[in-house]
Amino acid sequence: MNLHLRGGDPLKYRGDVLILGHFSDIRPLTGTVAYLDWMFNASISNLWKARSSLLEFGGQALLPTLGKLPFPYLVLMGLGRQEKFSLDLRQETYRLGLMAALGMEAKRVGCEGIPVSENMDMSVIDDFSLTVGKLGDTPLKNAALFIPSPELLAEARTVYVNSEMDGDAMESLESGHGP
Repeated sequence: MNLHLRGGDPLKYRGDVLILGHFSDIRPLTGTVAYLDWMFNASISNLWKARSSLLEFGGQALLPTLGKLPFPYLVLMGLGRQEKFSLDLRQETYRLGLMAALGMEAKRVGCEGIPVSENMDMSVIDDFSLTVGKLGDTPLKNAALFIPSPELLAEARTVYVNSEMDGDAMESLESGHGP
């Protein structure tokens, strides 16, 4: 299996499924999940209202993208309360999301990086890499982790020299717009 570290917009990922997470105590929805909620006429907000446990830790929803995005499915992962989220819970979130994707027979899976604290650091990449490695021999061919920070992606480039890194953040580094 190939591990890809990417910059740029995860909604442009051309794979089989994208995994996103959101905290249960952050209202209104934020980030990529908020944009998707807008794009799909508040379907995520409505689902959250109907199923209040949706964003509690371990909650999952499989959402079809209806041809509006380059991937057919989205797995929304509940992260629970932000102040209780930990490195162990992040690894478990990645594992549960990847297992859901494997259950759908996905071959190419993208995942937005999930910070444990306010700022994302190398531990997000370490946790994703470790979780992907623990899956062992699976039909999954590519796992992409989206990193929003060009600085973090540059740092990862020096640590994960055998991983593919691409996307807008990498392009901004190569064109001299990054650090």
